[in-house]
Amino acid sequence: MTIKNKQFFSEIGKEGAKIRWKRFHSKTKIPLSLTKEKASLHAYLCGDGNISTRRERKNKTIHYEISFFPDNALMLKNICKCLFKCYGIKPRNIKKISKMYYVRINNKLVCKDFLKMGKYGTYNWSIPEYIIKKFK
Repeated sequence: MTIKNKQFFSEIGKEGAKIRWKRFHSKTKIPLSLTKEKASLHAYLCGDGNISTRRERKNKTIHYEISFFPDNALMLKNICKCLFKCYGIKPRNIKKISKMYYVRINNKLVCKDFLKMGKYGTYNWSIPEYIIKKFK
């Protein structure tokens, strides 16, 4: 059996993936206002985390990833609690690596929400002024 029109099947696959992701993203809630949990997540991200976005060469898709590296179980529990309360997300990728934990979230909406708050690079992150004013 040979596939005569690969482009046709590729388009069907893309549409199916869009529908699946739409269902997944519809469950994610993005808080419009700044909450204590969102400010806490921003602080954890600046201190013990990172955000990465990467584009694949072949199909030009963009992957969004947020990673936290808490040192102890109490910090891990607090990060998971803040993620659920703020965004309705329970992280599935939690691993213990030697003396720290590794929490990874792949969510485009949450990643874009954090990137609106500021930069998260190693040397150029900062606390947004509105967070300082609202939560000292």
